[in-house]
Amino acid sequence: VWLCETQARQIWTALAQEAIFHCDREACFKWFSKLMTDEPDLDPKMMKDFFEKHVLHFEPSQLTESGLKCFEKFFKSVNIGEGKLVLKVKKRSLLLDNADLIGAEYL
Repeated sequence: VWLCETQARQIWTALAQEAIFHCDREACFKWFSKLMTDEPDLDPKMMKDFFEKHVLHFEPSQLTESGLKCFEKFFKSVNIGEGKLVLKVKKRSLLLDNADLIGAEYL
């Protein structure tokens, strides 16, 4: 069962973008990071769109360590999915296959 775009957007908006407390934002970052495993719990069809519309538009000055980890998980997953990064399983490393990485300008 995947988290759909509508629910993901509602959660991100309420807890990350419009967080009332710092702990809300932290919980959101950590929760989305946990969704982004080797077998993500987000609908793969919406992952790139969600990354570009929400994660990449998040105010960088409000990112915490958890927020950076969340960005990293999305960044890797989306770029692997687009064939721009290749996961080397034996070494658990990434090989750059296309320098036009989605989200690189956010860095």
